[in-house]
Amino acid sequence: MRLVVLGSGGAGAPPGRAENCILAEAAPGRGFLLLDAGPGCGQRLLESGVDPCSVEAVYISHLHLDHWSGLMDIAVYRAARGCGAPRILAAGGVAEELPRVVYPPLPRSFTAAARLEKLEPGAAVAGLRLEPVPGRHAVESYGVLVSPEDGGPAAYYTADTTVSDAVIEAAGRARLVLVEAAMPSGSEEEARRIGHMTPRLALRLLDHMEPGGTLVLTHLTAASIETAYREAAAAAPMAREKKITVIVASDGLGLTL
Repeated sequence: MRLVVLGSGGAGAPPGRAENCILAEAAPGRGFLLLDAGPGCGQRLLESGVDPCSVEAVYISHLHLDHWSGLMDIAVYRAARGCGAPRILAAGGVAEELPRVVYPPLPRSFTAAARLEKLEPGAAVAGLRLEPVPGRHAVESYGVLVSPEDGGPAAYYTADTTVSDAVIEAAGRARLVLVEAAMPSGSEEEARRIGHMTPRLALRLLDHMEPGGTLVLTHLTAASIETAYREAAAAAPMAREKKITVIVASDGLGLTL
């Protein structure tokens, strides 16, 4: 399984970062899954050599704009080439609210062809098996565990959330954890209150991961980016002891499991 962080930024991202967009592929030729589609996602797909028409499904974690508004570029591209719409996946109440929030700004030809599916544990797409993980955010939000349909280690994309029992449990099941770090270290109390993580909070997941894994700080903002590098450096001794790799994501980061 291969993942590419196409967009490593969150709302208010530093220059050069698209927002919240991760490409997942079980194996070459089996199609692609997008985990969120923030602004700049369509351009990053093309820059990486991936035809947006080859995206089989898009998983939307929650309904904040920086996680789905990149669908506009993807929709226009696909409409121009006559390749229809991908499956649109979302969990819980996000799936129920998505047509009301997401569909109105998009081209009607795209939304008419889109197949909205409420994600249940074990659903499969493009050779990948998905399991939603509830987050704790200002609005209903679900991260997702992704693993090859035919077996193999899992990746966990937290989406927007603060630390919770569900997040800790999912991190313990994954070889790769892509965790949001949108707020700067030092603002942990506020981050918990509004349902986000700082790099410092995110790196506490190292305590719950199995040896040999990788933790990636992503969803970085202009406020959090400097503290992300500083906290990653400070956590390096513990990460080495646990044999876990810590990476501060940038756009185009490729990861293979």
